[in-house]
Parts: sequence; structure tokens; C-alpha cells
Amino acid sequence: MKSELYQAILLISLMLSAIGQGCSENNPVEQTANIAATGDRYIQFKAVPTSININTGKVTFKGIPEVGIINDDTQLIDLDGNSIELEALNPDDGVLVRGIKLAEDAIIISLMMEVVEI
Repeated sequence: MKSELYQAILLISLMLSAIGQGCSENNPVEQTANIAATGDRYIQFKAVPTSININTGKVTFKGIPEVGIINDDTQLIDLDGNSIELEALNPDDGVLVRGIKLAEDAIIISLMMEVVEI
């Protein structure tokens, strides 16, 4: 039986799939990703990390002008729904991101989950 957190993450993923644009190797990520406001201070999007700085916790994304900031409260989830460390994430793998926009150029990331398709 799947955990409630895993089920919630899957639900968010499905919602983003419905509002976001799909991509595959034949349909690369658009220059500007779809960022959805969730109505509860959070924004969420699917994107491809272009850089992950393990020391600072900063992540940049293809098509997203804001820099993501990973902190101790950030949940990092792999494809199987397991918690992982930042070192286990790879640039160029698709992720689902949920966070709070701190400023025009920064997002505090509360959840970053690997996904199969963007």
C-alpha cells in the first residue's frame, strides 16, 4: 500500500500533466515552462534542471528564470517515491517542483520529485 505522501505527489503530478505541456525526446521542453499558481502561496511546475549546486543548494532550470533554493525542509523524491539526497539528482532529468516564490528571481523549494516525462 502506498503512503499518503506518495499518493499526494502522484495527484500533483497528474494535475500538472493536465495543465502542463508534455515532452519527450522528440518534443523537447519549451523555452518557457508552465508555472501554475496553486492558490495557497505555492507555485509548481515541471522542468529540467540545468545545474545543481550541492554546496549552496541552488538549482537552475531550463525555461525558468528563477533560481530554486533547496533547504533542510525540502523533500527530494525519486521515481519510486523514496526520499533521496540532493547529490542523487541529475541535471537533465525531469522534475516536478513545488515551492514558494521568495522574490522575482528565487523560489524556496518545498518539494522536488523526479518524473519520467515533462
